[in-house]
Amino acid sequence: MNPEMRRNLIEVCSTLAEQENLKVTITSSAKGALYVGAATFIGGVLGGPLGMAAGGVLSSLSVAFSSQGKFKSVVQIIAEMSEEQQVRLATSVQNAIKSVRPEELVGLLSLVMTNATLKEAILLEIGSFLKRELEMQMIR
Repeated sequence: MNPEMRRNLIEVCSTLAEQENLKVTITSSAKGALYVGAATFIGGVLGGPLGMAAGGVLSSLSVAFSSQGKFKSVVQIIAEMSEEQQVRLATSVQNAIKSVRPEELVGLLSLVMTNATLKEAILLEIGSFLKRELEMQMIR
């Protein structure tokens, strides 16, 4: 893929991520779920049904407060990617939008803004790439 095409695709990804205010979780949601599950179980063993409820509520609040501020914008993630990762993202997005001819990639941003299906395909591919390549969960 030539550098201009890659820049265009990365620009489209960044613009869409900014418009949609996309973010990724920095810490694992699974870790928080495991913590809440364990606290609920222990609460249930020690206090029965009320202990289970108390353990679940208190641990959920604890995880929620400890998770605040642990999100990054997708725009920032894309900007911090290595050149190799950006090439892989651009290739991945290009494969997702095969119906777009290479000469149309120059005006891709305006094309994407007027075509909801194309926009959604790119957003889905960004999320898929982040999960597959960087093990990050995108939040819309």
